[in-house]
Amino acid sequence: MSRQSTSSADLVPPASPERAGSGRVTTVAVAMVLGVLAKTAFLVWHAPYDKDEVVPYDKVLEVRDAWWFSHYLGGPAMGLGFVVFGLGAAMLLRRGPGSRLAAVGAAFNFVGGIGAAAGLAAEGATYHYATNTAAVPESAGAPLLHYMFTHSTHINLLLLIGLAAMAVGSILIGVGLWRAHAVPVWVPLALIVGTLGTVATSHTITWLASLPATVAIIAIAFYLWRSPRADG
Repeated sequence: MSRQSTSSADLVPPASPERAGSGRVTTVAVAMVLGVLAKTAFLVWHAPYDKDEVVPYDKVLEVRDAWWFSHYLGGPAMGLGFVVFGLGAAMLLRRGPGSRLAAVGAAFNFVGGIGAAAGLAAEGATYHYATNTAAVPESAGAPLLHYMFTHSTHINLLLLIGLAAMAVGSILIGVGLWRAHAVPVWVPLALIVGTLGTVATSHTITWLASLPATVAIIAIAFYLWRSPRADG
């Protein structure tokens, strides 16, 4: 009597010429991957600067242009990547168990991604101006930057709201994926573990703690691309 086993490969739906890999699905899947890679690159670059750290003026001045680029351009790429991630998860679970959780999670990711993008761009622009010695002498720029770091609510409020919303959205999507059995069980588990790791760890290791979620989002993009129902 033979015994049948179910592997993770069995959960991959067969590709459909009409639906799987269609233009819209492929675009969303690729954007998901690019967005999560932008997040990882941003976290790796930001690793030396910890949460709530008052970074000295000289240290910011040394990486002034890189700080602007990573926050003003890389930050929004990361935030918008989470918006697309929520859209992709909702497309994958558009019907059946877990679809409502995925839709709510996608809404949280939309709000969170936009908030994070705006907050990071604001930080990049304001710190760039504060360290522009052609406009603000160091004698004035150094105390201004210190004040910005120690009174950052007006700059970082949208960012903090965005990060919290993205964490909630990602966890809801993870639970929705688990309920739907649309992907192997390790995918939602890795997504939730990586999300919690991102929230709980210091910047020095956040990129490492978030890797499970990074791998999970890439896997979700793959299953979305393979799904015959995602574009229906």
